[in-house]
Amino acid sequence: MHEVQIAKVKLESEGINSYMVDENLVYTVGAVFIEDYMLMVVADAFDKALSILSLHKT
Repeated sequence: MHEVQIAKVKLESEGINSYMVDENLVYTVGAVFIEDYMLMVVADAFDKALSILSLHKT
């Protein structure tokens, strides 16, 4: 779960709130998948969140 926590902090540092969600949840508004976890963000922030996390990918 280490990577998902780092991603959450990166998003929060950019002003985007995110929430960890179980991978089996069916209904989503916007999600970024990391490992077997999902970070939920509001739909309006999805593209920005994806961009931020893509930039920090190793």
